[in-house]
Amino acid sequence: MKTDRLYAMTLYLLNHGKASASELAKHFEVSVRTIQRDIDALCQAGIPIYAITGTNGGYEILSDYKMNSQLASEDEYAYMATAINGLKTVTNNPTADDIYEKITAMSNHGNTGMILDFSVLREGDENLLQVLQLVVKNKQVVNFSYTNNKGKEITTKISLRCHGNAIYRIKEYLNGKLLETLEDGSVLMEIYVVENEQWWIGVVLSQGKDVEVIEPEHIKKRIIGYAKEIIRLYFPAASLCRLLQVEGKNGEELFIMLEKENGFTDTVLGKITFSLCKDNRIEVCIPSKGATYVHECVPNPSFLASIIELFQENHNLSIKEINACFAQFNDNYVCEKMAPGTDFDYVLYFPDHKPDAWYYCVKAEMGHTIYHRFTREDYLALIG
Repeated sequence: MKTDRLYAMTLYLLNHGKASASELAKHFEVSVRTIQRDIDALCQAGIPIYAITGTNGGYEILSDYKMNSQLASEDEYAYMATAINGLKTVTNNPTADDIYEKITAMSNHGNTGMILDFSVLREGDENLLQVLQLVVKNKQVVNFSYTNNKGKEITTKISLRCHGNAIYRIKEYLNGKLLETLEDGSVLMEIYVVENEQWWIGVVLSQGKDVEVIEPEHIKKRIIGYAKEIIRLYFPAASLCRLLQVEGKNGEELFIMLEKENGFTDTVLGKITFSLCKDNRIEVCIPSKGATYVHECVPNPSFLASIIELFQENHNLSIKEINACFAQFNDNYVCEKMAPGTDFDYVLYFPDHKPDAWYYCVKAEMGHTIYHRFTREDYLALIG
């Protein structure tokens, strides 16, 4: 309605200052000519709007103009009163009481049917919220320290050395503070965490070699301990047969063969053991020695790291975005639609195996994009 638009336009000019006719037309989704007619109508109603000519011109309301309080409706004042009454339950600030009295008078004691009770926030120090209000008003920074039920502070400062994209992730996810940039481009950062929480540990570990814990020593040992946990991998019997270049065996036959094989007892990964699962899969257990070896001696596969990062940061990827990730590493890649019945929508791979010899099968389901990667032999078995 025109009346609602005139009211909204007055508020817009009061809150945003000068605005051109084209800006107002775009905001209110009307023509420039309609805006000009509305400006004339507001002027006739006594709103002191003046026009500024020139390249940076537009319309503006005189700075000393005050709106009539009755421009808000009865229901709108009732909602304001409900919100202010909720604020009164939090703090004993007399200003909130004064505002509440004024608004309820304007709203003729309108009732929204809602009660907002935040009195639970007043438990403990009742002056705290008033202090926080003042801090917010003055645009000051507030730091919080977490304590346990005995009042002991449990926040720990951790010093990190970060490389590459990990710098931005630690800053974004853990509010990392940059302390110093080193000659090799890495940076020293510090974070404050609650030790018993697991989330920050997952963030640090997910960065791989791009994050190194400098201190404190007990946190460093804890992170190393997580990295040294046993790795368990699960393979369908047919897939493991193809990897080991063994003629087709079922799970039990393959398990017996692996148990008898001595070549897995003394490897750079340590002693590798096997278990037979109920679903005919083989569980391959790599000890902590192997996890450490991989962490320290095996280079990060940059393409795989990019794929993992892409799917972690966007759960609803388009095939165009996935193609772009492949193209960053090698323009010579293949993207094909998969046949119905294969449980996947697309397959992507590098025919020359550079930088990766795996086949990535992609599927979009229920707003999420997922992928599985297969060896060439397993992919051919999949499509039958």
